[in-house]
Amino acid sequence: MSDSRELIQSYKLTVSTINAATAEAGVFAQRFIIRLVELVNDAGAIDGMKFRPALGWKGEDIDVHDPGAWAVRTVRIPLRDVMLPGVDNKTTAKAAIKALQQAVIDYTDKNPDTGKTRWRSFQFLGRVEIEDGIIEAEVQPEVWRLAVDFSMGFRAYELGIIMGLRSTFSMKLYPFVCRQEKELTMSIEDVKKFLGVEKKYKGKPRDFIRKCIEPAKQELDQVSPWTFDFTPITGGSGKKGGRPGITAIRFIPKHQLRFESEKNLAREIAPRAAGYYSLQSSITLTNKFGIRKVDNYNPLFAKAAKVMNLDKFIQERSEELDQRRGTQYEVENAAGWFIHCLQDELKRT
Repeated sequence: MSDSRELIQSYKLTVSTINAATAEAGVFAQRFIIRLVELVNDAGAIDGMKFRPALGWKGEDIDVHDPGAWAVRTVRIPLRDVMLPGVDNKTTAKAAIKALQQAVIDYTDKNPDTGKTRWRSFQFLGRVEIEDGIIEAEVQPEVWRLAVDFSMGFRAYELGIIMGLRSTFSMKLYPFVCRQEKELTMSIEDVKKFLGVEKKYKGKPRDFIRKCIEPAKQELDQVSPWTFDFTPITGGSGKKGGRPGITAIRFIPKHQLRFESEKNLAREIAPRAAGYYSLQSSITLTNKFGIRKVDNYNPLFAKAAKVMNLDKFIQERSEELDQRRGTQYEVENAAGWFIHCLQDELKRT
């Protein structure tokens, strides 16, 4: 798997491109994109990734490993799979499909054959038919590229969680924070582009945060194994010498064990120093402090567990780490800081 920073950058660029073009189609667009991701993975884009059986392609299957074989393809997706149960209906679907048909994606990259810069533009969806509850839609070959990029770094059960969300902002922010161990910072303008609302929210950043970021956090807090805390970052000065304006948002990924299934927990969390600390402490050490090889410190944890409540110490340092954010005492290397704190505490006992 690629480096997490590369995944985040690739995901940001890909989703920003999609969101900017498909904002008018709302939740329908996000759910439709997830179904496309399912299809390209059923075709073998990611080894070992299995989804529920899908209707798939109309005609020949696509070889996602061979870009030279990509062409305009017709996909067959059940209408119910892209609608929110009890909320949307066929009228909503038709309006959303028209919005997707009007969405034009454009971007600039380098031609791999010539090395020259090129500009590319294409329609997200072509001809569409709905009959007997089945959507048949023509999709451009460039969309397969976006679908493959979108899927990198994600697992089947994570895409399933996205499909259960009801807010477009939640659906977009969940993959951004999922399984991330470090804080993620984006400028206000980049966050707006990422969510596809840069043209809609041109006013005060606090209004954008209240209407977009806070509702997404609230939904993820209530149902998702991965959510986030966030801190607005200010800089410069406000209008007419007022308080500094918000220039960026720092996202702090947060893992909520109560929403993870036992199967997924077993997949995510390797056995840790039995008897030294709790499962929750294991999660904190790995995801909050970024200690990747926790077992390397078992001798230190074993020594500490004999003379202190290690769970309490881990929780206190976690709270202190939060309190230091945004101050002159902010911790840059959380893993090293935590181990140093534990070693100092042992010297005093």
